[in-house]
Amino acid sequence: MIKYDIKSRNLNDSLVFYRALFNKMPDLLSLDYLRFNTDQFQLEITEGISNTNQTLLMEINDGNDLKAIHNRMSRFLSKERLKEDCEVIQEAIGLIDPDGNHWRVGDPNTEVQFEKCYVTH
Repeated sequence: MIKYDIKSRNLNDSLVFYRALFNKMPDLLSLDYLRFNTDQFQLEITEGISNTNQTLLMEINDGNDLKAIHNRMSRFLSKERLKEDCEVIQEAIGLIDPDGNHWRVGDPNTEVQFEKCYVTH
């Protein structure tokens, strides 16, 4: 199983973001650590400062599941600021977590632009 390790400047912000992304609470939660287990990977988040931002992949093959994730994550997208740069969800969306890590959600072969927001039809 793939294991992703990331650092978080504010674990509360990360908890809110990842709880919405995965639609569940972490499997393990402490004052300075979160762990989410999915069918595809294990994500470990430790409180601290990181100088590197990662690009991580969450493969979603079902268009309805991708739209459900988009709906949960819409509060994290700056649609008003990026209104002219929004595009319709196709096979993947790009999300940026509170610490600047990039998530490509959907088809792993589809390019996403993280500065864009995504809208449903």
